[in-house]
Amino acid sequence: MGLRGLSLIIHEFREVHNRLFGLVIGFFPLLFLVVGGCRGGGVPEATPSPTPLHSFPPSFFLPTPTRAEGLSVAAGEGGAEAIPSYELGWEVNPTSGLVTGQATIRYPWAGPGPLSDLVLRLFPNAPAWGGDLTVTQVQVNGHPVSSTLAVEGTVLRLFLPTPLPPGRSVTATMAFSLQLPSLGVEGNGQLGYGAGRVALAEAYPIVPCRGGAGWWEVLGPAHGDVTCNPVASYRVQITAPMTMTLLTSGRCDPPVPLDGGVQRWSCTAGPVRDFAAFLGADYRVVTTSLGGITVRSASLPGDEAGGREALDYAAYALALFQRRFGPYPYTELDVVEGSLDRAGMEYPGLVLIQTAYYGEKREGLEPVVVHEVAHQWWYGLVGNDQVNAPWLDEALAEFSTLLYYEDRYGEAEASLIEEGWRQSYEAVVAAGKDGPAGLPVDAYSPELYGPLVYRKGALFLVALREAMGDDAFEAMLRQYLAQHRYGLATPEDFRTLVEGRGGAAAGALYEAWILGTRHP
Repeated sequence: MGLRGLSLIIHEFREVHNRLFGLVIGFFPLLFLVVGGCRGGGVPEATPSPTPLHSFPPSFFLPTPTRAEGLSVAAGEGGAEAIPSYELGWEVNPTSGLVTGQATIRYPWAGPGPLSDLVLRLFPNAPAWGGDLTVTQVQVNGHPVSSTLAVEGTVLRLFLPTPLPPGRSVTATMAFSLQLPSLGVEGNGQLGYGAGRVALAEAYPIVPCRGGAGWWEVLGPAHGDVTCNPVASYRVQITAPMTMTLLTSGRCDPPVPLDGGVQRWSCTAGPVRDFAAFLGADYRVVTTSLGGITVRSASLPGDEAGGREALDYAAYALALFQRRFGPYPYTELDVVEGSLDRAGMEYPGLVLIQTAYYGEKREGLEPVVVHEVAHQWWYGLVGNDQVNAPWLDEALAEFSTLLYYEDRYGEAEASLIEEGWRQSYEAVVAAGKDGPAGLPVDAYSPELYGPLVYRKGALFLVALREAMGDDAFEAMLRQYLAQHRYGLATPEDFRTLVEGRGGAAAGALYEAWILGTRHP
């Protein structure tokens, strides 16, 4: 199917990251196929020199920016003391689904006032995740501490031996074990094992956001994202069988063979909001390079054509969003096929795409991949509370998909995407179920979450761009990124910027779309 074979498709409302309307588009030929990502097992990789995809003009690509990956913070944005750091070790048994590990977490405290406790989130214990994460041998600054477990086993509170004054850091060490759920049977697919694959998302104790009200201890419903994490630096060692291929957030050295038929990778990442890893014995990986960034697409046997398409979509989106928003700060981006309960899921330097989009839902693969790549900016670089203010990243990622279609296929094709959003939202209004786009996840049923948060939120951005003009609107997005890069933005931050750039008319649009409700 070529570009002229466009068709409008409707996807079910229940998938959180699904696009109601997608476009059926053929893929541009890619470069080359390699067997393995961070590959072990002694299987040689193909080594031709990567070149840009032939369908992109040379002027499309940015010069290679300074990369932050593997550093504590980006150049010019503070010292190593500014953000938390993690040293993690995972030993993975893909047969039993048992992961054993150790963690050393250093948390710097900026105040105000002394810090009396340290909270760790154990997301695998949430009912929707289906895992069992147990933490033992906890010490803080070398001393045993008392602790409590709350919020359905997802909040581990460590009581510090003495209050920590501002400007000082605390170091917690611990061992942990994680029993993974069965992929495709239990949980949400972001975490699990089966069929020779292992998914490790949020698979370790994580320090959450902390604000004026204290630690972030909420647990969102299953149909939304669940995290609010500050950026941190990571050093991670992963041990798994020699037959496994690894794709991760961050950058990994070639694996070192060990006794017992296993290998060990040493990886670094940062500043990133979390660290995810996906291992498989049968991934088919295609790779390209653009502007100094390696882009990989890992698919399962029989889905290689979809994997090549996903690589093309991700590479184009990555180059475009760098030009429109600002540089992508890492050296790698991976797109991985997985057994998700939703269309896609974002992690720093990696996106996970539901396996159905490589098969029966193939016509929807492109907008899903592009939306998740956009999250590298809206969630990854500019963070937000994904449970209490999900529209901040979801609406921006959805709107970014429209920019992709405009740039790649032109206004006529992009208008189909926008019209799909309008039909989805107007159906909700006609049913008398409209609501603000700016509410927490638990304010929406699964059926209304997509139409109101994603599509109504994206339509707000369409209206805002029309009111401000293209150049002023994109300048506003670049300012938003610059102001909150590696930080956490709030709806109030966005509204202040909107009104500062667009005046009272822009503020009225915010009121109408983000806070307002229409009636049929």
